[in-house]
Amino acid sequence: MAVPDEGRTAGTVGGGVLEHAIIERARACLAAGRGEVADLTLDEAQEGGLPARCGGAVRVRIEVLGAPRRIVVFGAGHVGAATARVARDAGFLPLVLDDRDDLLAPLAAEGIPTRKAPAEDAVRAAALRPEDCAVLVTRGHAFDERIATDALRLPLAYAGMIGSKRKVAATREALAGKGVPSARIAALHAPIGLDIGAETPGELAVCIVGEIIRVLRKP
Repeated sequence: MAVPDEGRTAGTVGGGVLEHAIIERARACLAAGRGEVADLTLDEAQEGGLPARCGGAVRVRIEVLGAPRRIVVFGAGHVGAATARVARDAGFLPLVLDDRDDLLAPLAAEGIPTRKAPAEDAVRAAALRPEDCAVLVTRGHAFDERIATDALRLPLAYAGMIGSKRKVAATREALAGKGVPSARIAALHAPIGLDIGAETPGELAVCIVGEIIRVLRKP
């Protein structure tokens, strides 16, 4: 049975007061962030002050399943949109940020989460978390640099930025001048993606998501 932290459950373990007790245990585990093995005695279950009619005991294993890891894509252009789609198909949870409604609307229609935000407010709007992966593929080098300046001040599981080697080198220098920690600058994957000779937006999306998977799976 799947038990969300709120709302309706999916599936059943038999119903009745026992199932209600298990749901309460499961939601307590969700709040604590860890599972447990619960031993429940059926004849101890009470309903309206009366003991349950069946006796015996059950052992229930409760597991807390984490949400899919987010890949936050800054830029809804051809590469950004393709990256969001590949990320979704690979089992990640994409979020795309841009300030252009006409590019965000098609993604939203596909069920991909989007947020409208200018570059100077994009990192705050994304509410980045340490387990997130950030992909910087905006429409201009200046936008990428602005977002990188804000994003790299935060701990991230992965950060990558598109651009030529010359532009990437200039950006790294600019980030250092703005006080971004050197370790965060060194950890920036730029030029972004696995070097597989990708050319089209779809191919670039595959190499970007592929690099993220390699980084996350690396022991």
